[in-house]
Amino acid sequence: MLARKSGKRQMETEIELHIDTLAFQGGGVARHTEGTQAGKKVFVLGALPGDTVMARILSQDKRHDQALCVRVIEPSPARRAAACPASDSCGGCPLQTLARSEQLRWKRRFVEDALMHIGGFAQTEVSGLMQDCVSAGDEWGYRNKVEFEVAAQGNRLALGMHSRGSEVFVPVERCLLLPKGYEDAPKRLAGALSYALKEDGALLRRVGIRVSRITRAVEVALWMEPGPCKRSFVARVIGDALPSTSLVRVLIDGETAARKVKGVEALAGRGYWRESLNDYEYRISAPSFFQVNTPVAQRMVTATLDLLKPTGKRVLDLYSGAGSFTLPLAEHASEVEAVELEGSSIRDLRRNLEVNGLDALAHGGDVARMLPDLVPADAAIIDPPRSGLSPEARTALIAARIPLLAYVSCDPTTLARDLRALVTGGYEVRNVLSYDLFPQTYHVESLVLLESCATR
Repeated sequence: MLARKSGKRQMETEIELHIDTLAFQGGGVARHTEGTQAGKKVFVLGALPGDTVMARILSQDKRHDQALCVRVIEPSPARRAAACPASDSCGGCPLQTLARSEQLRWKRRFVEDALMHIGGFAQTEVSGLMQDCVSAGDEWGYRNKVEFEVAAQGNRLALGMHSRGSEVFVPVERCLLLPKGYEDAPKRLAGALSYALKEDGALLRRVGIRVSRITRAVEVALWMEPGPCKRSFVARVIGDALPSTSLVRVLIDGETAARKVKGVEALAGRGYWRESLNDYEYRISAPSFFQVNTPVAQRMVTATLDLLKPTGKRVLDLYSGAGSFTLPLAEHASEVEAVELEGSSIRDLRRNLEVNGLDALAHGGDVARMLPDLVPADAAIIDPPRSGLSPEARTALIAARIPLLAYVSCDPTTLARDLRALVTGGYEVRNVLSYDLFPQTYHVESLVLLESCATR
């Protein structure tokens, strides 16, 4: 919402604004106070609730303006000093200048607002369902995985992020999101990659770093277009810069964001990353999804099992990934079937079940198409991608009449949309929990328990 968009009138007028609230995607929200613009919303990148700022109007349309904070005139009482030296340019941690307690308060509000304004739930109903946003672990160094963009700067490669509100590349030498001892990994890898990929650097699109504070496993993943690679030389140079338990080359086709993986080559080490979650061992391939905040993920898994009480039940794990929920379900439930579309994740899931000596059926395929053949079931966990459930999946879930659903979401807007459809289709929302998996960002994870009215 805060990036420049075509079709809007571009301008660079500066104006003093008082910031009232916080937008879901980060950045403050103010209103014009004078003239014909009075009352019109202004989204101000880099501003926080309670700030009075000088803002530069970047663009305007009929509904709202977009602006950039150029100077804080009077800071909010909740404003704090940035911990990261790249905070003014890097867009990775837009809320790091907001006190942690306020981050948690606003994340709860993001979920509440989405449920009311998008889901159509009454304020009294939402207030009765919501609890405070759960925080666990450290606010820095909490990510077990960080991915960096790659750009050529002169005759060297640099790792970095996108800038605030745009796609402009910002080089990063230290990232405080990485666990202690690995903050300077971007700088170390950038130098090594510049040397190791002298002729082939143009093929490199992204670099992923995974670090487990529990197993001590470290993986470096080089996301590259297919092409020549001096494997042993690259492995030696990268290994000298950042010792790891796994170094892989992920071969991609087209844009990196599309994740069209043609194959994964192990250049050194195991060829996978190891993590421990709720005392289960997970072996994760570079393209596979896995929750990036292990301590909070552990709390979410425990809470989900507490809500579903799977002992003696037949449970479905839909959009299972590599098995964060499938493995504990397999130990407690009488029967478990999992569905996952991504090939690398379903392979990892089957391997993780075997490694842990657990039994569950893992199906590779689309949830909407497969669900009719998997019911009846007593309960299901639904953990879809950020885009939420497809219309076909919503229809299949409503038709399945599964008594209990635990919906895990990383986007309040798509969550609210899907909950409204499920409630209209005969479910009742029983509980809404929110979790701060991503401190310093506007992202918030939710766990919602739904009960079918038809099976009471």
